[in-house]
Amino acid sequence: MPKTEKEAIEKARFIVEKEGWPWLEPVKAGLWEYKEKKSLYSKSAYRKKWSVTTNYLNRGANVKISFEAETGEVLEKVWSPR
Repeated sequence: MPKTEKEAIEKARFIVEKEGWPWLEPVKAGLWEYKEKKSLYSKSAYRKKWSVTTNYLNRGANVKISFEAETGEVLEKVWSPR
């Protein structure tokens, strides 16, 4: 799955085009740690995810895609038209 920022942006662009959403520059990508909790009584695990946001200097017409860094599983995909 994506190992670099460039690969993460390419994967996000593919997802955005598949959804038919607009792809506006500039684009910001980052690798983040998040806490995954399976249930109330299980131990939490820290995992890494890529988060890519389009048109990030402006409010509105933004797409945010987050996916698991190791597996590439899409965790979130949101288009904010305004």
